[in-house]
Amino acid sequence: MWAFKNEDTCKEINIRLLTQFYSDNKNAVFYYHSSTHISHQQLIPLPFLIVAKFSFIWPLIKTRTRLMRNGRLWLYAATALTLVGVSCKNSSKSDLMIPKDAAIVIHINSASLSSKLSWKEIQQAEWFKEINKESTDSMAKQLLADPATSGVDTKQDLVYFMKKQGKGGYMVFEGSVADASKFEKLNKETNKNAEVKKDGDLTQMQLENNAVVTWKGNKFIYIFDAPFLSMASSYTTNDGEGSNAFPADSLKKFAKDIFALKGDNNLPNDDRFADMIAETGDVHLWMNSSNLYKGVVGGALSMMKVSSLLEGNVSATTLNFDNGKISFNATQYYGTEVKKLLDKYEFKNVSADLINRIPTQDVIGAFAMNCPPELLKEIFVLAGIDGLVNAGLAQMNYSMDELVQATKGELLLAVSDLKVKEKEMFPGTAYAYKTKDPDMKFLMAASVNNQAAFEKLVGIVKKQPHDTTKTSVIDYKIENKWFAVSNEPGYTSKFLAGGNNKLAFTDKIAGHPFVAFLDIQKILKSTESNMTTELEKGSMTASIRLWQDVVMYGGEYKKGKMTYHVDINLVDKNTNSLKQLNSYGGQIYTLNKQQKKAQIEANEMYPESSDVITDSTYSVEAPSKY
Repeated sequence: MWAFKNEDTCKEINIRLLTQFYSDNKNAVFYYHSSTHISHQQLIPLPFLIVAKFSFIWPLIKTRTRLMRNGRLWLYAATALTLVGVSCKNSSKSDLMIPKDAAIVIHINSASLSSKLSWKEIQQAEWFKEINKESTDSMAKQLLADPATSGVDTKQDLVYFMKKQGKGGYMVFEGSVADASKFEKLNKETNKNAEVKKDGDLTQMQLENNAVVTWKGNKFIYIFDAPFLSMASSYTTNDGEGSNAFPADSLKKFAKDIFALKGDNNLPNDDRFADMIAETGDVHLWMNSSNLYKGVVGGALSMMKVSSLLEGNVSATTLNFDNGKISFNATQYYGTEVKKLLDKYEFKNVSADLINRIPTQDVIGAFAMNCPPELLKEIFVLAGIDGLVNAGLAQMNYSMDELVQATKGELLLAVSDLKVKEKEMFPGTAYAYKTKDPDMKFLMAASVNNQAAFEKLVGIVKKQPHDTTKTSVIDYKIENKWFAVSNEPGYTSKFLAGGNNKLAFTDKIAGHPFVAFLDIQKILKSTESNMTTELEKGSMTASIRLWQDVVMYGGEYKKGKMTYHVDINLVDKNTNSLKQLNSYGGQIYTLNKQQKKAQIEANEMYPESSDVITDSTYSVEAPSKY
């Protein structure tokens, strides 16, 4: 997620993990500083800590100077607070405080996560030991050694949410206090000039970088200004004003309102949210697309009804780190208008017979769906863009009705036979050079309802401007109520002939309206020969030993909601995926450390070579100096 490359050697990006806000332009920006080095390989050990990045790292950082000195250390200290809890039953969700119109909510089951990967296990990792050794900050070292010194109850759930507020927005991190005196001490230590103030039964501190911490009883919240949440909306307004940056006094008011949430104004009282939290999981993600994208649709589109597609839509996803896989269960809830539309149609399943018609065993990816074609027209009508679509099709002597009549709604896409081939660029010239490019076969097939309408559509596509050198190898046919097109002529004929290739992944995905499969193993092994440096080769070996494939299925619709399931499968089926990710990250970290050491030694031996720019994929000599 943070695999960036930049700076002097195009190899490391220096990440400032503290969001700052410029008061003069009221825009959110991420600061980068050269003394906080986190390379893309160093971040790989942390895929399971992504949610922790949104947690304690901001409120724990005192100042820019402090972060510059100990950026990575504070990151791990923050992570400790999320993972240190011992295994126990989920805490009560009734005490969660989240506005009903929050755009994004991340709920972290600390106890569940720490039962799968304890902080003690992380402390044993070489990369952790090295980072701990680098520390000169006593508070951070103390938190790394014993996160309980923070005063935070690490056995209770943690919540992060974002909310739009007028032309601005704010972000909140919420948790439980185990020891109020330790918690207050932590905040004073990390914000030396902060003053503790009472507002009734609330205790508040204004932190640096326009943030506020508030606690009452056993609950605390950190609240941060987030004007970027409404940036998209500001582009669509005509009042000449941008997003609002809220001062600390406003943030204190928002915090007070959050502690006062009751009844329907509190999101945990929404049955849909409650059902998500009740589902066993390590992390829960709630996204209210209606609130998140409110105000984005503007200009000419505001005169239509595009927002009708988003109104009332929310998604609820549960993530689990299981043995041998990372699993996602997702439910999409639709608003009134979309629900009325979907209630009129029946979603049929993708059959195993369709998937097994793919004429090769060497499949690296496949997607199939069985969706009522009439639904497409109704979506255009609901969005108010049916007139535009009809006008565009009319220019090509086609109509929306013909488009709907052309197919039965079954669609199959497959990519296979991935290979890396050497190719000469600019042959016969002084600039000729060789490169390696991926080469693969593709197949697309669609069920045909009205052959005349479908053939007319194909004819229109053929008339469009295209590169004849590439399309000359494209083969397509309409036969037996199916249309098939491929860059491998034999595949087109074999698919149309029917057959049963009995693909190994078919039974994993068939029997649902929407299905997909991705073979990570085949992709990695097909590109393995491209790896040149020791870091690349080692990383590839570790990746091949870890990642297996991705399986997705779902699309079942009932009473306004649609469900999906995704599995990211690993090679080792017996070990928890969180432990495997931790081990994998440690391997990559060690490889990166070795390469950095070798590079430093090389630079010391050949100082003149400093004009060579190097990264993990290529090296290019800098232009000669005139």
